Amino acid sequence: MPRRIFEFKCTNNHITERYIDAETREVECSECGEPSQRIISPVLIGGYLTSNQWAERHEKAANK
Repeated sequence: MPRRIFEFKCTNNHITERYIDAETREVECSECGEPSQRIISPVLIGGYLTSNQWAERHEKAANK
């Protein structure tokens, strides 16, 4: 089985990463012990989380 790093979020909003089999959808939260569901993580592209951040920084740089 391929193992990858996935993020999991529990009912108490703790987010943890686990290096685990790709088929695993639920693990125990390492902070509180509650069940944690696998979540889709935001992708970091080119060092910016959103295109708005890129646009804002690009506009500020152009105005200097």
